[in-house]
Amino acid sequence: MSRRRVLVVDDDPDVLETVAWAVDHGGYDVVSIDRFDRAKQFIRTTPPDALVTDVRLGAFNGLLIAYVGVPPFVVTLGTLSIARSLAMVLSDNRMVYE
Repeated sequence: MSRRRVLVVDDDPDVLETVAWAVDHGGYDVVSIDRFDRAKQFIRTTPPDALVTDVRLGAFNGLLIAYVGVPPFVVTLGTLSIARSLAMVLSDNRMVYE
């Protein structure tokens, strides 16, 4: 069985690395992207199973990435309980805000 792919988007390299590590250790394949425009392009060509995004991505609102056509997503203002939140959205198709 293949692992679900999760897109992690954050413009802070330390947060991006930390969240990607947590998602990977939660049992998911991870794609890490540091810019809003690159995330939109990726989603259009290779839709992930879930999205973890920071709200503030430079001049952009990370929530706008979800309008490109992403399934369940987690919005973070930090790195709180990422693995738990992913488990919730991937099982119930709900949004989780932390």
